[in-house]
Amino acid sequence: MNNKRHTKPYNAIFLFLILSFLASAACRHINTGGLGVESPAVDIKRIAIIGFKPSVYQGGESYETTSETSLLEKSYYMTSMLFEAFRGHEGYELVSPESVRETGARIDASEPGLGNDEIAVRIARELQADAALMGYLYRWKDREGSDYAIRNPASVFFDLRMVGAEKGSILWEGRFNKTQRSLNENLLDIKTFLKGKGKWMTAEALAEVGLKDLADDLFLFIEKGAGN
Repeated sequence: MNNKRHTKPYNAIFLFLILSFLASAACRHINTGGLGVESPAVDIKRIAIIGFKPSVYQGGESYETTSETSLLEKSYYMTSMLFEAFRGHEGYELVSPESVRETGARIDASEPGLGNDEIAVRIARELQADAALMGYLYRWKDREGSDYAIRNPASVFFDLRMVGAEKGSILWEGRFNKTQRSLNENLLDIKTFLKGKGKWMTAEALAEVGLKDLADDLFLFIEKGAGN
């Protein structure tokens, strides 16, 4: 009987070690990430926050679409959240989405037909920013259910990219594409499980997790290229 009583703590420790291993694996396999296309040639200190636009994914994969009206509404929400995420990092001067929107409308009116990336470069240059930050929101599905009982989980999909003002090229880009799964369904995604505190997250909470991960990755890229 003594042996049986003493097995529980060891089982708990063994489970903890397994979960720790899976957590480190999840950090490598979670569907978020950034790609530095080229290192910034100058320090990036002033960033024009263009924000998110609703879009249809052109990557050739099939996804359940979200209504255009819903995506437009959530794009404004994501833009606000993006601005707040960047305000949390000291050492950078931000041009607000409102100022960017006015400049973008003026450029689009004077030179219709420009692509989104080219408009982003023009905006950055006109506002004397080192780079512009923009994204596309492809999918936004709210959860159906509660924190602990779910019929359909939340699902979000968006891209984020930084365009340099000097050369007009994409300096960095990242993607977050996730439908929350239960821990039993996907043990490697324990990172999301822990961030959600073991609950079924709302689409807002899931998007916030993805946006923070991408923002942290982007700032690491900027700091790595600083002073080149």
